[in-house]
Amino acid sequence: MRHCPISRFSATIVLVTVGSLGWGSASANTSGSSEMIRVYEAYAVYKMGRFDEAFDMYKALAEEGSPRGMLNLAHMYAQGEGVEQNPEQAYNWYRQSAEAGDATAMLETGEAYHDGRGVAADSGKADRWFLRAAENGNSEAQWLLGKRLHAAGNETEGLEWIRIAAQEGGQMDARRFLSALQEADSGAEAVTEAQHDALLATLAQIDAAAQNRDPAGIVAPIQADARIRVRLPNGAGWNEMDRDALKNLWQATFDQVQGYAYSRSDPELSRVGDAVVAQSRIHEKLTGADGSRQLEIREIAHFEINGDHAEIHRLQLDIRRLD
Repeated sequence: MRHCPISRFSATIVLVTVGSLGWGSASANTSGSSEMIRVYEAYAVYKMGRFDEAFDMYKALAEEGSPRGMLNLAHMYAQGEGVEQNPEQAYNWYRQSAEAGDATAMLETGEAYHDGRGVAADSGKADRWFLRAAENGNSEAQWLLGKRLHAAGNETEGLEWIRIAAQEGGQMDARRFLSALQEADSGAEAVTEAQHDALLATLAQIDAAAQNRDPAGIVAPIQADARIRVRLPNGAGWNEMDRDALKNLWQATFDQVQGYAYSRSDPELSRVGDAVVAQSRIHEKLTGADGSRQLEIREIAHFEINGDHAEIHRLQLDIRRLD
């Protein structure tokens, strides 16, 4: 247990790992592998831009009680994809997914109350849902909560949440915030030539695997306990998962396409704390029976490097449509 920095809401927090909340969780496994296969298939259909079909798939999952189905159905209502845009329905499904325990949906429910999207604005309810999301390990909620507290003058409490987001959730903005605070004490450490070479070799390994449609090879350099976040094209929120779930998502994508092209921009490397961070833009072209889609993946990968060996321990994939 850790003492909560917002005493008016709760005395303690319990940080729940992605393994217990994400697509690769034990709880998800107990609900049956068939449900997860359907979630992966719906993701791949969505990624191809077949929104009507994806909407029906997510709706069926949601109505059967799948928290991930509810979450992604809410995203589609929020964006008006495969259905007329409907903030009230988006809020309704975010709320149901949140009540079922999905931390990303908790954050989205808080955002709905904060902005008055689909429900009457209520800052008190927004803060309570932000806190629930933060307590359940959502690093974005931890960062937002910490930033708001810090800006309001509650610097000690705010910094505690920001440190949790940075250190336990790998939240990039939170890590940059803390690095900026420490900048006066010491200069930023440069990436060494050996680290540079090891990291580029690992990225080249991932890229070759992607070009060969090899999901196992793509995730091979990712640590088993890595924190992974993925946002679907135009998605309203993030999906957290483990390495096996990411592999399954890549496999579902390859199963949906007839043609596939992949390329990576030159990565931008930097030091953030003890990690070496690579920021890249990956371009995908997915060709199916109904045409092709151009996608861009904005990737942020945190590496641990030992000698000539580099492994990813944090990964963020923000997928965006270009067409």
